[in-house]
Amino acid sequence: MFGLKASVGRLLSPSDDQENAAPAAVMSYRTWENYFASNPSIVGTTLTFDGNAFTVIGIAPPDFFGDRLTDTPADFWLPLATEPLVETGIAVLKEPEMHWLYVMGRLKPGVSPAQVEAKATLELQQWLSSPEGVKTVGENDRSKIAKQKTYMMPAAGGVNSFESEATPLLRQLPDWCC
Repeated sequence: MFGLKASVGRLLSPSDDQENAAPAAVMSYRTWENYFASNPSIVGTTLTFDGNAFTVIGIAPPDFFGDRLTDTPADFWLPLATEPLVETGIAVLKEPEMHWLYVMGRLKPGVSPAQVEAKATLELQQWLSSPEGVKTVGENDRSKIAKQKTYMMPAAGGVNSFESEATPLLRQLPDWCC
């Protein structure tokens, strides 16, 4: 989705994100440099996270920091399907009441951000009005569902650009929505 190529090895694929797939991890370039002296033989080795073995399948490119709005990017990226292996307590992956993922994507050629915003906004409002969605919205806030909106913004400039553009929008969101 990001159009990346691994520095060494490969990146995560849909086959890695299956419940029965062998746990795989992609290491950040920074971690590879700082803790493994840029040794390419780390790819294919097994590391243990919370008592679970993960195979390092690749090293991310040096300029990739993920989607996090932080000055300390992740050291590893893991498939979503492995979340129950590393999450202590309740794994949120299978908890429909938990909303913890942010969505990033690429526009198809010929599709405008406004078109995607409109469709995503409609789907958000419909979901919030559904029996599942209503559970997440307080009774006093249900009248505000029609005012909920999704926003699209370019992310080609990376994390810093995303943060500076998103911060004003995030400050406008009502307390109950997040």
